[in-house]
Amino acid sequence: MTKSIISLVLLIVSVALSFKHGWDTFNYKNNPESLKMMNELGISESVIPLFGTLAIAVGVLLLFPKTFFIGNHY
Repeated sequence: MTKSIISLVLLIVSVALSFKHGWDTFNYKNNPESLKMMNELGISESVIPLFGTLAIAVGVLLLFPKTFFIGNHY
């Protein structure tokens, strides 16, 4: 029972963080430091929404048992 509760809490935290990172990626214009860092890494502004979509998709994949490992891989 305890193992199941811990697993559920960790799953909820992982999904919440994935959604938060995806949402923050879509709002990169509100954080100029984030945009500066991405530009320094060579990530163009047109690719940033793709990363946000990918982060949210990972969060969704974590919710389904058959795709859990695929979601955790990225």
